[in-house]
Formats: sequence, structure tokens, C-alpha cells
Amino acid sequence: MDKMWQVVKSNNLKNKGLNVWVYDSNDNVFAGVELNDPPTRDLGQEQKSVTLKKYACYKHVGPYHKIKETGQAMRYELENRGLEAILPYVGVYGHWTGDETKLETELYMSLK
Repeated sequence: MDKMWQVVKSNNLKNKGLNVWVYDSNDNVFAGVELNDPPTRDLGQEQKSVTLKKYACYKHVGPYHKIKETGQAMRYELENRGLEAILPYVGVYGHWTGDETKLETELYMSLK
């Protein structure tokens, strides 16, 4: 994540300022940021496009170390409703604040 932000900042790439993490099969994790416009040259970074045809979304407000608990509760609720969560799973981390109780993270779980 730090390397990606160094490239974004050093090349003055306009972006939405949100960290986007995509958790995929085989324990693959993609960490990126949504750019306003594609770069005009190769910057040595991977580009990833994700389309979730059917998904559930939940907003976690609070410290990052509690996100796993929120994700587990979300899966449990989906199962209770007869829905099956599948990969990929996407986390969109909101703008940073020093007050952990105000951190916002959107969780998107793909549904079968």
C-alpha cells in the first residue's frame, strides 16, 4: 500500500483518496486506489477492474482491528438470510482520521 501511494503522490495522480483492497482466491490481495483518470504512461503498477454482479454492502465505523469481526458478523447474517458469500470481497477504506471511532470502511461481499 505504501509503495502504491508513493507512486500516486510522486506522479501527482488525481484520485479519490480511498484505499481499495480486493481479497480474491488463493489468498491474493490487491491494494489500490481509484484514480480520477488513467495514467498517461506506465508507472509499473498493476491495474485491476472489479465488477460485482450481486453483492451485499455494510459500512463499518470504528477501528480497523474490528473489521474482521464485522466481516464475520456480516457473513453470519447473510447465511441466516439464505445467501452465500463468495470471492472477491472488497474493502474500501475511508479517509484517515486520528480518532479510530470515526474510521469508516465499506465492506462489499460478492453473493452467489
